[in-house]
Amino acid sequence: MEQEALRIAAFEEAKRAEEQNLGTKAQEVMKAMKLDFMTLDHSRQVLHRWISWSGFDSAVGIVIIANAVTIGLETHYALQIPSGCALDGMKRATLV
Repeated sequence: MEQEALRIAAFEEAKRAEEQNLGTKAQEVMKAMKLDFMTLDHSRQVLHRWISWSGFDSAVGIVIIANAVTIGLETHYALQIPSGCALDGMKRATLV
């Protein structure tokens, strides 16, 4: 009897989340925080939906990858400068 009540509650929660157009991740966050989405003000609801969207995760991943590439390029070019030489000195030497 208790298991049936838990199943019904889980089904109702999933149905409500589906009606609110929330993804799986948002459902897990709401459940972990014991948060009722409808009690949030409008701006927090919008923000919650946005950061729970898988596209947001993809965009953040792309930014992280771009940052890693940038750091790699900076390191690569920094290693090409001989030890003890300043970058400004290298520029002046090539201009002369």
